[in-house]
Amino acid sequence: MIGTIGNDQSVPQSILGWFTTDASISLSGDTSVIPNFPSPIELTEDGQFNPSFSFDTNDGHCNLGLPAFFIDKTVPEAAVSSLSQYYNNSTFLVPFTLLPLVDNGSGVGVDLYYRHNSAVPYTKWPTSSFGDPLEFVSPDGDGSYQFIAVAFDEAGNHENIPTDASAPEFSTVVDTTAPMSSAFSPTNASVSPIRVVIDFTDGLGEASGVAGTQLFYRHNGGGWVDSGLSHLSDVSDDTAYFDFVPVDGDGTYDFYTITIDEAGNVEVPPIDPDATTLYDTTVPVAPVPPPANNPGGGTSGGGGFIGNIPPTGQVLGASTISNPELLKFINLLTRMLANKGKVLGVMTVKPNNHVQILNFLNSLKLRLATN
Repeated sequence: MIGTIGNDQSVPQSILGWFTTDASISLSGDTSVIPNFPSPIELTEDGQFNPSFSFDTNDGHCNLGLPAFFIDKTVPEAAVSSLSQYYNNSTFLVPFTLLPLVDNGSGVGVDLYYRHNSAVPYTKWPTSSFGDPLEFVSPDGDGSYQFIAVAFDEAGNHENIPTDASAPEFSTVVDTTAPMSSAFSPTNASVSPIRVVIDFTDGLGEASGVAGTQLFYRHNGGGWVDSGLSHLSDVSDDTAYFDFVPVDGDGTYDFYTITIDEAGNVEVPPIDPDATTLYDTTVPVAPVPPPANNPGGGTSGGGGFIGNIPPTGQVLGASTISNPELLKFINLLTRMLANKGKVLGVMTVKPNNHVQILNFLNSLKLRLATN
């Protein structure tokens, strides 16, 4: 019974509104006025109702219409619909869907419950929504956030509040911190490629993880250039390196690395290079050691001598051949040529004049070549 009918046949306004259970509407009152009250009206379905009664009183017949009221026994349902896997901003929107999509009339709202890094209990976000996605500002900084949407309607139906054991409907990672990296290369190198070893990290705790690392270089203090080399692993281990080909030739190569994480945070380039390598492929020329004297009085040196004459192409000098021995050899040649009827001409050779000796030998070579 939700109302009382008296002689004035008035209806209390308390029957206006929403009901979340079956409704039974009956009339009661002074039986001296209404000898036979009508049977109650039983309402078991959701919807809007305008019940009325028809009955007789001592004063005649009466039709009584009641104000409209509503029954909504259906508990609405909501769920977080989608989230990015990572956010690099502490503020983002949390969208949701409602089930059923059409409420029975009372209107549906959504409360959002969250927890940080799987810590319990869930906490209710202070604002509710009646359709639009909820704006969430991560209150506990970076880390993993888990969400559950809880629907309610204006009739008073309400989904169950999540417990510590409730599984989240959606999770995401808030990561607003840029990753870090460093590079190491040999101080000197003479062969290509130059191996540049790298190390990187995306910080502590529930970070999004490293997505990739790029290598930049400059040659002889020039402008920085993207090497085109990328390391896409998120594991900093023995495979974390670049084999850099020094395309600009010999010189000094400076290196640094830039790392980006899965949330989209990009490392700021360092002021100073991470590593520097001097690349030099020039083959050094070894100095010629001074010759050692051999038992024959001449000088030995790779290839040997015929008598005391040095091999072809060896330069005569004060330290490479004994002047007296040279004169003996020249006299020997002179006698040999004289026996064949050849005239060498008159030439005075001074033992200490190496230039004159060399000129004489050249002249002698020409004479021998023509005979």
